[in-house]
Amino acid sequence: MRILALTLPLVLAACGTTADDCVEDEYSCDGNILMQCVGGELVEDTNCDDVGLTCHAEMGHCMDMSDSGM
Repeated sequence: MRILALTLPLVLAACGTTADDCVEDEYSCDGNILMQCVGGELVEDTNCDDVGLTCHAEMGHCMDMSDSGM
């Protein structure tokens, strides 16, 4: 029983995500989907494919990369 009490918190922590996983209002990309951190969880902001653009997390929006010189 003592081993279970010691290992259960480690197993649960490894399985789930925590609020520490993202910074409030920070953006990231999941493929071509722009994600925003809201309340400690990443939520879909915009599917950049739907608007014919590319996800750009650093800028926090979808953008046309064809004119960027890349």
